[in-house]
Amino acid sequence: MPLKTSAQAAFVGILLQTFIWISACATSPVAVTQSEQATDAAIVARVKAALLRDPYLYAAHIDVTANRGDVRLTGFVAEADDFAKAVHTAKGVAGVRHVINNLQLVDRR
Repeated sequence: MPLKTSAQAAFVGILLQTFIWISACATSPVAVTQSEQATDAAIVARVKAALLRDPYLYAAHIDVTANRGDVRLTGFVAEADDFAKAVHTAKGVAGVRHVINNLQLVDRR
């Protein structure tokens, strides 16, 4: 149905802008509390320690971050098997809800 007046077009434009604004506000992240930050810091420390304890995993180039128990592994591993080892080790740490694997394999040619 075509819009007949500029007032109708303006009204539709305002409705569209309002919908977009409400949608953007509804998806904005909720602030992390100090307690959650402390819990995440403890999880990061435990995951890093667990990775460093594994004698078959060179963990010096693996960075660990956490957000509400979701752990993200980034960095580099030397062997293809190290992807699974790192994820398995991180999942075994208390407080870890989910592991996001952003590790990359170093090309050693």
